[in-house]
Amino acid sequence: MTGEINNTATFVNEDGYIQLDAWTPPSVGDISFLFRTPYAKGIILHNGEITREYVRVHIINNQTLRLEFNLGFGTKKLDVKVKSSSDTLNDRKWHKVSLWHNQKEFVLKLDDVKAEEKLPVHLSTQLNADGKLNIGGYSRDQLNGFVGCIKGLVCIVQKQ
Repeated sequence: MTGEINNTATFVNEDGYIQLDAWTPPSVGDISFLFRTPYAKGIILHNGEITREYVRVHIINNQTLRLEFNLGFGTKKLDVKVKSSSDTLNDRKWHKVSLWHNQKEFVLKLDDVKAEEKLPVHLSTQLNADGKLNIGGYSRDQLNGFVGCIKGLVCIVQKQ
């Protein structure tokens, strides 16, 4: 699925979200998008069931974006902070996010800052998420949805 950079979704309440086909990369996958918001919290995307395998990207405070995921061996959290202590995520400016997954790692990039989580070699590292890809929130957590704009959403899945 490829999004046009000019196509923008605006979320005006925490309980709004868009559901797309599931993002379940068997081996390699990436998602990228731009967002802007005046708020210091919010689920930007969620795929899967929180009680099983899932992946979630959300703003946890005005300087930190979190990738949270479970591939069947426990929940992992990967945080990336804005480049400078004077920068914020809720500055109403466009921020670029890239997320990619392969058999070795999950990587989250925010603007020019990158964080990665190495995956255990001896365990299955495929994402087997059930359900839809929720953009802007999650149906089972409607109080913590994203308020702001998202544009240029691109989702890629590859088999190796």
